[in-house]
Amino acid sequence: MSKSKAEVRLRDPQLPLVLAEIVASLEVDDWCRWLNNEGKRSYYIVGFTAHMAHISGDEEYPISEFPKPSPPSPLSESFVRSQMPLQQPDYLRRARLRIERAGVGSAAIDQFLAGDLNWDEWKFNDSTPREERIKLWSDFMQAVRVCSNPSEVLQLDEEEGRDADIAREKLCLHEISDKYAKIVQRWAPLDALGFHDPLLEEASRAFVYGFYRATVVLSAAALEDRLKVLTDMEWLSSYNDLVDTAKAQGFLDFDSARFAKYVFGKRKEAVHEHASVTPEIAKESFFITRKLIGDLLRPV
Repeated sequence: MSKSKAEVRLRDPQLPLVLAEIVASLEVDDWCRWLNNEGKRSYYIVGFTAHMAHISGDEEYPISEFPKPSPPSPLSESFVRSQMPLQQPDYLRRARLRIERAGVGSAAIDQFLAGDLNWDEWKFNDSTPREERIKLWSDFMQAVRVCSNPSEVLQLDEEEGRDADIAREKLCLHEISDKYAKIVQRWAPLDALGFHDPLLEEASRAFVYGFYRATVVLSAAALEDRLKVLTDMEWLSSYNDLVDTAKAQGFLDFDSARFAKYVFGKRKEAVHEHASVTPEIAKESFFITRKLIGDLLRPV
């Protein structure tokens, strides 16, 4: 690297900014993929227009930024997951496997977990750097703490809090990446609608993001709101009364009233009976609601 260029190692959490910039380039098709001869490995250049300007000498990019390696510790990851709360992985097993790969014998680890630490038996591979040994030991001790008292409400110090911030960003990024293809897949078959309904919008987002119980609840809420507006009912004795009133006033026919009661029935099961909500149930409730609201808003 020439002396005119500087390397900056990123230390503060930056992933939301990085992701926003990457997405902005993807949206305008400003990227390029390079593959090896076998097509088995590849790398990407995001911001290809700027890259071409850089290598051609038309523009100067004198600073390069690269991240400081920051794998989440068991303590920070457990704290972040507990905020949702999400299912916790087996941190102790994971930390133990990493230490064993670094050379420490299984018997020495078992001996420590039984309450007897013999440092002479904790022998890392010579190729394991000192900093990595310290990290492995720290993660192992954190895993022991987290797994020994899984119901403990963790309190983090300032350094641990910064580690948690990075762990949270990476976990969110993984969640988004994991759901992205499924969001596109669920979105694709939806018919275009000629109206906007805020509650139906929320139900739509819940459906495409895969939140099935929320889909059922929000679909029923959108249908309830629309029927209340049409029937001028402010007080609701029951969903069946609402549907019957809408039917009596001519807003629903026999079949649409039956479908409306199905949507409200699935809401009752999901909320009050804690019934399992399958993707099929959520999809059916959501699509019925879209059809009913579309018919209700169609000019007579």
